[in-house]
Amino acid sequence: MTLLPSSAWADDDGCSVRYTLDHLLADLVTVEASLRADDGVRASERAEALHGGLLCLDQVIPRVIVGRTYRAIGGGYTAGGDSGRGVAWLRSAHEVEPTFEYGLEDLPPVHPIRSVYEEVKRELSDRPVTAPGDRSFQVPAFLDGRRLDAPTALPGRPHLLQLDVEPVRSWTIGGADFPDEAFEIDGLPTEPIVVEAEVESDDAVVDAQPVVSEGETGGRPRRRSAANSVDPDEITLKASRKTPWEKTPLIIGGVAMGLAAGGTYAAAWERRRLYNELDGPGSSERVTQLRPVINRLVVVSWALAAAGAGTLTWGVILDGSARPMPGLRVEL
Repeated sequence: MTLLPSSAWADDDGCSVRYTLDHLLADLVTVEASLRADDGVRASERAEALHGGLLCLDQVIPRVIVGRTYRAIGGGYTAGGDSGRGVAWLRSAHEVEPTFEYGLEDLPPVHPIRSVYEEVKRELSDRPVTAPGDRSFQVPAFLDGRRLDAPTALPGRPHLLQLDVEPVRSWTIGGADFPDEAFEIDGLPTEPIVVEAEVESDDAVVDAQPVVSEGETGGRPRRRSAANSVDPDEITLKASRKTPWEKTPLIIGGVAMGLAAGGTYAAAWERRRLYNELDGPGSSERVTQLRPVINRLVVVSWALAAAGAGTLTWGVILDGSARPMPGLRVEL
């Protein structure tokens, strides 16, 4: 069956108000704070609002927050006394994020939600079930924030089904109970997104400027889906090398100072050879003249070598990031 909560966001005609990620995060934080404060009534109220808001999201939910959202809904329902719905949502949360463990920053050391979640984790996994009939979606479909190619889902738990059309259509469904309407919608999906993604590597830095193409109607820019909900095949990366202007002069300067250090040391070596060969009348005066010259040349050569090594190293590691210098991090 389809799971429909009471919601201020939806009416008989759909969604009178779109539920944004800002709304979602605000309700999410409120539920989590209420659970930590052991305020079951407040947690249940905001979990209901969070659940209802999912039906009117203005974009495909980012996969990275699905597990946390489901845990908040399940924890809120359970704390409010509706353990049936609460456990079901916690089961979905564990499916999405199976490695999650409640930390002390999430809940107090002794809290009923901890024990309920541990029982959910000990349950045996179910096998996915495919909706009856040879049906397929006409537009990009997402289940719990992940691209869905076939109408398949795990039974015994709720899921968030979304169609990436304008506007996004959403349902909370139980198991593989996909609504017939979801297979009939053939609205235009969002345009493929051209993204200049910023990726740092040893060879290049790639710009990151999202570009959303205009729709076919009225020249209105189309809605951009959540970044994690875009199919990788629909993303085009435009790479461009970004080299800081200081990099080349620093490298050249470092090499030049290294060569100068070598030349200075060679001059000191030559004078030392003459110093060692001095013998005979007048040699004492010559020795007195050469000794400070040799010492100065050696000191200058080492100073040039040190400065050149530092300059060359700085030029090599400079990559255009906000912090070109290597940092020291101490963990206590």
